[in-house]
Amino acid sequence: MSRYQCVFFDLDHTLWDYESNCAETLQELYHRYGLEHRGVASFPEFLKTFFRVNNHLWDDYDRGHIHRDVLRFERFHRVLKEVGVDDYEMSLRLSHDYVSESPTGKNLMPQAIETLDYLVSTYPLYIITNGFDEIQSRKLASSGIHKYFKKIGDNLLTDMAGARNAQLDHVFFNPGKIIHQELVTYEINSLQELKNIL
Repeated sequence: MSRYQCVFFDLDHTLWDYESNCAETLQELYHRYGLEHRGVASFPEFLKTFFRVNNHLWDDYDRGHIHRDVLRFERFHRVLKEVGVDDYEMSLRLSHDYVSESPTGKNLMPQAIETLDYLVSTYPLYIITNGFDEIQSRKLASSGIHKYFKKIGDNLLTDMAGARNAQLDHVFFNPGKIIHQELVTYEINSLQELKNIL
């Protein structure tokens, strides 16, 4: 008999393949807005800039340094300025389209479905996320995994610290094998490794 009564998952970067879904949406928007004709050298440059700016803003948000409105209204303005386009109105339209379209992505992390199938017959499954609720719900539905969860971690700052502070066993999903000094209960590089724990 397992010593665990339920399993909590983070969504982005753990089950829902944030990078792939984001890249697909941004590539569509790059062409839709004609950024190649506005001086943006290439889509890979635009994508790399987006991830750098976005990661920095989310880190600031997780630490309580900025309000969520900065992500909504400033993120794309900063991205565009860094690639040489200073057009605030366009950045607002890009932001609206990105927030509307990226949650419809269907790409999941490798072994996500197999892992959920394995766990759902034994444990109630829940999602805990630092993302915005309405967006995360759309991601669950679009990718077809909403059926596994009762309610709506890969982030060392927010997910692992929260579990640690609540004195819960936790698993750091680290497919990139990022070197860190944090104390975690378990660390895995692929979702299949959960079968060795649960």
